[in-house]
Amino acid sequence: MLKGSQDFRFETPISVVDDAIIDNDPGTPDTLAVFNELFKPGNHLYTSLGANYSNATFGRDSEITALTLLHVMPQVAYDVILRLASLQGTKQRNISGEEAGHIHHESRVFKTKKIGQTVASLIYGGNAEQMTTYFSSDSTPLFTTLVAEYAKENPDILNEKVIRNDGKEITIGQSTIEATNWVFNHIAESGLVEVEHHNILSPMHQTWKDSPTGYIREDGAMLNVAKPIAYLNIQALAADSLSASAKLFSETNPNQSKKWQTAADSITKNVINKFWMKDKQFFASAIDKDWLGKERQIKTIQSDAAWILNTDIFKRLPEDKQEKYISATIKETFLNLLTDVGIRCRPVNPEIDPKVAEYHSSSTSWPVDTYQAAEGCRRNGLPRLAQELDNRVLNAVNASKDHSELYYVLPDGSVVLYTDELKKKHPGAKRLSVQMYPDANTTWTVAATLAIKDRIENGNNLIVNPDKNSWQYKLEDEILALIKNTPIAGGTVSPERNIWVDKEPVIKGLGRIALKQLLKNSEEYIKKL
Repeated sequence: MLKGSQDFRFETPISVVDDAIIDNDPGTPDTLAVFNELFKPGNHLYTSLGANYSNATFGRDSEITALTLLHVMPQVAYDVILRLASLQGTKQRNISGEEAGHIHHESRVFKTKKIGQTVASLIYGGNAEQMTTYFSSDSTPLFTTLVAEYAKENPDILNEKVIRNDGKEITIGQSTIEATNWVFNHIAESGLVEVEHHNILSPMHQTWKDSPTGYIREDGAMLNVAKPIAYLNIQALAADSLSASAKLFSETNPNQSKKWQTAADSITKNVINKFWMKDKQFFASAIDKDWLGKERQIKTIQSDAAWILNTDIFKRLPEDKQEKYISATIKETFLNLLTDVGIRCRPVNPEIDPKVAEYHSSSTSWPVDTYQAAEGCRRNGLPRLAQELDNRVLNAVNASKDHSELYYVLPDGSVVLYTDELKKKHPGAKRLSVQMYPDANTTWTVAATLAIKDRIENGNNLIVNPDKNSWQYKLEDEILALIKNTPIAGGTVSPERNIWVDKEPVIKGLGRIALKQLLKNSEEYIKKL
């Protein structure tokens, strides 16, 4: 059984934080105990224990958590699959984003009746008691991948039945086929998976970086969400989804399986041809369109490319191409995004970075972002780099004493450890205005931490590539010689770093920055209406 973090010792030195933080510190959180509060077998997998998402289940969060823990706690995957299939879309409903085969984005059952949440629920097609929305383009391909992975050891899952919201009974196998067809049917003329923004009041981007400024152009302007957008990570997830279903149903549905595999291969080629930026030797995070329909690469460097490392997108390429694209992605990620607690959402850029710390920006490092990059390193034969990222996730959790949704990192690399205790201890501390106050004990952070601890406990935290002449080993040597580790405060605030996160600017900061950005595209919104 997994133990609390105070029971673990690292086999290799970690220089990011003081030994006291990782070595038998009774103040570090018991991750398994936290997860047991989030997940009850046969019930929901809640998104967090914090104020924002403790009454919510998110499709993508649940799927990523289930995939992360698949070989540690397969029961989580089983329950998540049944739950998501029961909420699967059955009809077209623009107000909530629902479509046939679509896996939901967010589902909430309100514990109390508040005017604000009721109004928000009505805007998205819900009511005073509950709300289910479908504003995500990643939850559906992740679902089919999760089913396919779970079915490798448990093929009977395809025969399990659930009753959906329309009252009809369906097998998980049929649910997976409908989800795969949803992905297949969203391949546009561009050869990329594109999803339209139906409800103008819904989250601006239908990926995990769904905040208004989650994706921006190099000049700081926002994308044109009035037209369909193709996101880099969605392409990789879609290709994996189609390929996984093609294998899963190759015998029972051979004709459709061939179409799915052909589509997966086509998407892979289009990712290389359309997202690769020759001038920057990196992948564009998205492709939007101007009002004439012309495609535009979003050239702002973002962490999205690290996510596609944790897919099979590169495995479908020749060996020399794999080396080229993986090496470029790794170098940008480790040399320009790395911090002491993980990778930033995008590099520091004083020309476009606002004073308010945005939700998905150069100011934020998300443990889920870092862990996906770590898994991508492992998948591509870079275990030493994966451990560097794992260490940072665990350090951040132990130092903050919380499996936080995200961590705010200043331009100089200093980490802001925001706790009420620190605020009380330093009443004169400088205030950091933020778009969103991070939620506590977020499920996918908890899952990543559990997986890291399990790997350490079983001695699998560092399996080094034995071929020292391989390009992967040489790449690791190159990166490890260049990255620097800056110690974080470890639960205390030094006189030079008296900063606390202000909860109030959740609205004030969002209004000041996001609304300003929205006005830049006001004409596009008017045309949309």
